[in-house]
Amino acid sequence: MLRDSSISPKNVAETQWVQDLQKLQEQSHDPKEFLDLLKIDFFRDHIFVLTPKGDVKDLPEGATPIDFAFSVHTDLGFLHARAKVNGKMVKIDHTLKSGDIVEIIKTKKAGKDFPRLAEPRENLNGSE
Repeated sequence: MLRDSSISPKNVAETQWVQDLQKLQEQSHDPKEFLDLLKIDFFRDHIFVLTPKGDVKDLPEGATPIDFAFSVHTDLGFLHARAKVNGKMVKIDHTLKSGDIVEIIKTKKAGKDFPRLAEPRENLNGSE
């Protein structure tokens, strides 16, 4: 790999990542196997849940209905009251899994447990 002083360390890492993918593809004789390996690498720390309308939401592993609510809209996150997952009522701190269908039932004012539940979620989502 050519090194150029104008290339940032981030770009070098990205270039290395692409080269690693190319090697992985060359080693794999089955395109389906290669795609399966890519899925594992790309989505290792993510889950994919659905809204009741079928929209897909990409969330970090360990996400809860409150994370889902905020991913839909900030107001929904603040006004959450209860949640249904796959048609069943769950606690707002229930851990979601890929493929879950999540519905948030909102209230007119912020939930009383919001401060307690929101702080760990900020850490989960990488916010400071």
